[in-house]
Amino acid sequence: MNKNPRLPIWLSAFGFPGLGQFVQKRWFAGLLFSAGFMTGFIWILLLAIHNIIELYSMAFDEAMADPQPVPLSAFGQPLLLVGIIYLLSLFDVFLAQQHINTKQHEEEFLKTHDPADL
Repeated sequence: MNKNPRLPIWLSAFGFPGLGQFVQKRWFAGLLFSAGFMTGFIWILLLAIHNIIELYSMAFDEAMADPQPVPLSAFGQPLLLVGIIYLLSLFDVFLAQQHINTKQHEEEFLKTHDPADL
């Protein structure tokens, strides 16, 4: 039996989406949530880097009088993607852990009770 049955939930909540699924040995789900979260995170990072380059180029390039940073509204889609993946990962790892715990309790019950008596 798992020493800490909440470990996958804690890892997905405070570590990284997908880690909890990896601990549960659900490789495809872990890869899916990790890749989706990283995609959204890299998208946000690229937008932020573009804005930093545009705004700092004003200070070093006199010909650059009118920078073209990405508007803040463009950050909405990747933030929404990352948020949805985060919440879905938590929901998925919680439901899977509930299922695992139920199976473990059933197995323990069957070890101590004769199925013919039920």
